Amino acid sequence: MTENDKTKLPPALLASLYRHSLVEGRPSEPAKDVAPPPLKEGPDAGPPALGGFAGSVLVLVGYEGTEAIPGADLELLMKILKACRLGMDDVLVANVHGLDPEGRRSLIEGRRASSLLLFGMGPAEVGLPMDFPAMKVQRHGQARYLHAPALPALQKDDGGKRVLWGALKQMFDIP
Repeated sequence: MTENDKTKLPPALLASLYRHSLVEGRPSEPAKDVAPPPLKEGPDAGPPALGGFAGSVLVLVGYEGTEAIPGADLELLMKILKACRLGMDDVLVANVHGLDPEGRRSLIEGRRASSLLLFGMGPAEVGLPMDFPAMKVQRHGQARYLHAPALPALQKDDGGKRVLWGALKQMFDIP
């Protein structure tokens, strides 16, 4: 076998593809019809991403020099998702720092999310054809959009977290 015959898949993609069949000791559950995260290697690679996207919720963040969300920020994001009754199987979290607005828009259009959360970037930075205020839910077509400060800024802003929570309740119809 030559080097060109070997295909290397990122660990996160393998885990999402085989999440039910790699666990020993219990029967496998039928796999959900979920598109895998856009993780590829090479020049045409998509952004680093986590999650399953079963709930059609796309979360875009921008962290320079890292593929993953730093621990404290990931913990805050997990708390936000849990409060919204969402888990990692429901969302796709993509670090789009290395993509230009056209690449970001292409990712959004390719995913056809029902809900899009932007942390640390506004509508123009992801190539959306509209502008709307931060922390206000915007409907466009069949999707709902919300942009908020970056997660590190929210860590230190209790008032901002309260405003974000009000918007998220509206976005996800939480009483």
